[in-house]
Amino acid sequence: MAAALARTGTTAIVPGHLARDDPADVHRLRDAGVEVANGGWGHRDRLHWGRARSDLVKAGHAIRDASGVHCREFVPQRRIDGFDLASARLAHQRVVIPTKVLEPGETPASVRSGQVYVVDGRDATPSAILHELEQLQQMVSDGQLGIAPLAQLQ
Repeated sequence: MAAALARTGTTAIVPGHLARDDPADVHRLRDAGVEVANGGWGHRDRLHWGRARSDLVKAGHAIRDASGVHCREFVPQRRIDGFDLASARLAHQRVVIPTKVLEPGETPASVRSGQVYVVDGRDATPSAILHELEQLQQMVSDGQLGIAPLAQLQ
């Protein structure tokens, strides 16, 4: 999986608890040349500042410990608020809001330049994720566009 992600030039969005529980997997991604972004912790906290702290700081530290690299991008799978924006600034992370989050098997009607598409692979098999990435890559090629890691987006 890591080699396929590296070939496509995509960014792996890693939840902090995954980095804590399976640091070798995150390290393999980095060793393969895959950019890793902070996917948050996923902790349900009624206090918005506590949730932001867990998602940006706690998850960021777990990913850094697992990969050896500080995440520059935070890609939440939820709505963001001012606490997220302030925490991201303090954690030196940029908030990236996906244009579209795709489930494996879901294909967008079209792709456009400058858009951020996320394949949600949390409950998918590696082959389903790879198939979705191949379909997106074909759509991008057909549209004479390119794929870039999140760090390269302006």
